[in-house]
Amino acid sequence: MPPAPGSYNWTQITEMGDGMADRMSREALILVGGFPEAPDTESGETFDYRGSLGSQTAEAVGEIEREAGRSLELRGVGAGRGAGYLGIALEVLEPIATVGGASAALVEAARFVRWAYRKIAKRTSRRPMISLGAAEYLAMADLIDRVGSTPRVLGSGDMCSNSPDRGFTGGDAFFVVLATESGLHHYHVSAYGEVFFIGISPPIRGHWDGSPPYWAGGDGDED
Repeated sequence: MPPAPGSYNWTQITEMGDGMADRMSREALILVGGFPEAPDTESGETFDYRGSLGSQTAEAVGEIEREAGRSLELRGVGAGRGAGYLGIALEVLEPIATVGGASAALVEAARFVRWAYRKIAKRTSRRPMISLGAAEYLAMADLIDRVGSTPRVLGSGDMCSNSPDRGFTGGDAFFVVLATESGLHHYHVSAYGEVFFIGISPPIRGHWDGSPPYWAGGDGDED
């Protein structure tokens, strides 16, 4: 069972100006469907998110909700570039604290998000698009399996830092940097939830540690 949603609030923007969540949300959002044409809200037409899901996707969402022990929110999101469309995303898990004794909850949350992602992918036979928050959890689940310790997110974002488009789009990719006592662990996660472990670098030095020694060739430089 995943932990109950916490009250931890990330500082990154999580919604577009029209109130729809975007792919840079730190919430764990998984795209599960979409409307070919947005309903005409001026005429009183409402969004029937659940009724618009395909049968296989609806079954997967139901299984995830049964495992979670509660009904999960389906949210409207912008999807596609250019002639975009209204997408439907499942909010698998709200952001939780990664500090202050929340290690056990974080491990459980990361593994639950990965399980939910795989459940949807298996049911639909294709990888769904994800938000930045989901990418963080997928990377954390991978690292927990690798090193057996609980990481914290040191940094994450869009691989294309100057992209003005925050909609869910297949060509996007995220970077995720996780910190453990042993060092920094670097990940690249595609918009479709493909997790790539890039490598490890030393922990960031404290400003009080002073400048490290230099020797020719030590960092690739040559005289």
